[in-house]
Amino acid sequence: MSKMKLILSLYLLTLVYEASHVYATRGTFEKELRDKLLGGDYDKTVRPVKDHNKPLNVSFGLRLSKLVELDTKNQLLVVDVWIVQSWNNPFLSWNESEHGGIHTLHIQPETMWVPDTVLYDNGDEDVSQAGFLEKFKTYVMLNSNGTCTWMAPATFKSSCEMDLTNFPFDTQACDMTFGSWTYDSRLIRMQQLHETHELAEKFITNGDWRLQEVEIKNRLMTYTCCPHPFSDVTYTFTLDRKPNYHILNLVVPCVILAFISLISFYLPPDCGERIGLSITVLLALSVYLLIISDKLPETSDYVPRLGLYYMCLMGELALALAATAVSIKCHHSRTKPPKILMRLIRPKQVKVRSISVRSAIDEESEENHKNQSAQNGGVVKQNEERNEEENKETWCENWMDISLCLDRFFLVTFTVLFAATTFGTLFSRN
Repeated sequence: MSKMKLILSLYLLTLVYEASHVYATRGTFEKELRDKLLGGDYDKTVRPVKDHNKPLNVSFGLRLSKLVELDTKNQLLVVDVWIVQSWNNPFLSWNESEHGGIHTLHIQPETMWVPDTVLYDNGDEDVSQAGFLEKFKTYVMLNSNGTCTWMAPATFKSSCEMDLTNFPFDTQACDMTFGSWTYDSRLIRMQQLHETHELAEKFITNGDWRLQEVEIKNRLMTYTCCPHPFSDVTYTFTLDRKPNYHILNLVVPCVILAFISLISFYLPPDCGERIGLSITVLLALSVYLLIISDKLPETSDYVPRLGLYYMCLMGELALALAATAVSIKCHHSRTKPPKILMRLIRPKQVKVRSISVRSAIDEESEENHKNQSAQNGGVVKQNEERNEEENKETWCENWMDISLCLDRFFLVTFTVLFAATTFGTLFSRN
């Protein structure tokens, strides 16, 4: 039994020794290889090409992992991405068989040449170079054939010029252009790593925007700073806004406020809340207009339809307030109505009332004529005053009818006007 324990112990010690020897050997080989490649005469500032007249091809790829925000107020696109860059460095290659079978080394980017790739459309004020060593801080994977692969996660804030005319039913296209900051196309040629864009495996969607399309293209662009063009890779993200949130919180309340103002034409003219209701609705709409202004950029290049809709409704509500005041004024008038209103508004009823008034006056005049001999001049004057009072009562009734007809007319007019403004401004597309 003791012999078996001794043999087992010796076997385990042998395994531990062999394993430690292998790891020590690999560590020795890797250290020697690193010293050989990066030490001595190696210069990390030298572009890794054997023919300095030829450009270095750098393959660039981007995979979207999260659409963080499309800031319409500051016109910024904020995204989380996975960046992949690949190029070949012939000065950093080795024979695997001569170095313990080592196939890959992980190199700190500060110790070797890496492309100074940056985002040209950088909108992040806290970052001077959106890329290069300031953004990409992961190791570079170096293969034995000299192929360098640099994969790094990053968050970018890209400037994006937006047209919010159709807000909240708008579609935006934002460019993200990546290229070398100092090497023109004679020295570095940027190439797209993939023909089509692929989302990251754990892509997180955005609650306000829907990614519709991603277009990738290589370009040669000439800038005023430099005589030679620069090579870049441009990603164009087409984003479609999800309008439900804005419809429920900005459009629907506005429509409700507009049609609440129509209730003022249903209220009786003697009700003292008609003017107050119209003014309250107008003030509430002004508050919503301030909310819209806070969400949109301060620009005069375009007029958002929702803002135009609010302004049109405010003008129409102001007219409705004036119409309400006119209707109330008519209801409480005591003077003789103008002939045009007497003819246009319920002419039959006005005519019947005029005939009845005249017949009553004629009968009373005839009776007064029969008894004229028995009456003195004071009685005649009293009859004239009574006739005048009856005329005033008739005028008041006519004004009430005029006010009622005006309320009906204004109700139909502003209902049609509000509906036409809503559909014509918000839901019509160019």
